[in-house]
Amino acid sequence: MTDYYSLDRLLRDLSAGHFDQAARDVAELEALGDVRGALLGQLVLATRWHDGEQVRAIAASPQAALLRQEPELHAMLARALYWTNGIEMAAAELQAVCASEGLPAEDKARREICALAELARLVSGKRLWEVEATGEGSVELLKEQALPIFLASVNGLPAQYFILDTGAPTSVLAKAYCDRVGIPYLAAHTHVTRDGAGNEVTLYPTLVDRVQVGGVAVRNWTANVIELPPNFRIGGILSPLDTFRNVSTELDMREWKFRIYAGLSIEDWVTQVDEPVHSTPLVWDDGNVFVRASANGRINGWFLFDTGAGANIVSPEVGQFLREARLPENAIKSATAGGTTLVFKGFDGELAVGDSAPIKSNFMIKDRRPDPDAIAPLISSGYIGIPWLLGRRLLLAPGGRQILFTEA
Repeated sequence: MTDYYSLDRLLRDLSAGHFDQAARDVAELEALGDVRGALLGQLVLATRWHDGEQVRAIAASPQAALLRQEPELHAMLARALYWTNGIEMAAAELQAVCASEGLPAEDKARREICALAELARLVSGKRLWEVEATGEGSVELLKEQALPIFLASVNGLPAQYFILDTGAPTSVLAKAYCDRVGIPYLAAHTHVTRDGAGNEVTLYPTLVDRVQVGGVAVRNWTANVIELPPNFRIGGILSPLDTFRNVSTELDMREWKFRIYAGLSIEDWVTQVDEPVHSTPLVWDDGNVFVRASANGRINGWFLFDTGAGANIVSPEVGQFLREARLPENAIKSATAGGTTLVFKGFDGELAVGDSAPIKSNFMIKDRRPDPDAIAPLISSGYIGIPWLLGRRLLLAPGGRQILFTEA
């Protein structure tokens, strides 16, 4: 039996990022005999902490039948497996949701599930994201750019510029580039998502034989093909947490380099850095990653960790709370993958991530619109952009559950 009052409180706590309280809400639902509500809470918590083992345990439990009875929750279970364990582990669940008639054919969630199910068939029997190190896994980033941009080669073709973007849920290739050089994609199996500004973006899944960054290659690389705006003169956008999910990568904003460590442990990296290092967990909402941060010592919230953002940003609600919101005439039009968005001139303040020392920061103000159809989407307080990273070395640990970083 569903206790709707307790379930509603659980969903509010999950959206607000109050995860300790959400765990207590789950325990209360269990005590009330609400198995469905408790299981839903456990699934969201496991995906937030990117705990693939726990998500697999939920999917394998007899109680998971309660989720599979409801089309929206079945789709949520399939997507949780996909984001935490990869497309191979999620294949059966994705194909079951796509084959069912629970969701309308044109439903956005079903189109996404069916596109992923088709990609799962395409990659069946292949070893995905296989890392091959044939040389130094280090590439220079372009200097004097607002974002980290580097050269990478796809399928042995001449290298193209890519944006290194932790704010991108998956890596993407520019459709114009793919059409020009003949990189195939699943044109008949598209789905629509929204970028952080709420602009609709059509995605075409693809399986790429090889992507090469410096002396390191990833074989059997899954990505999406999208139509980027004309002013994006790049081959694509590379998400390091997606592409290099099984190895450590470093963004060195002292020497302006991107490094891939095929065999280096976290402990070895800390020893190599030879200075104080901070660690903070990553929290996931589908493919988006967040860190706990504070603005002006007065706001503590979950900020999208986004190396594709050229500024540190707070949400309008945070700006209003700090009494620093500016008038609309201060708006600046900024390019996004799906079009444009308005960013408002903000204020000067201080920004701290995890337990690190606060730094002086100029904050812009911009809204981040969650998927209106999502269950308990995480409310974002803003974005941690490139200005916070300047002068730091940052390690993205394998498995996507934490980052380590120096002071600036």
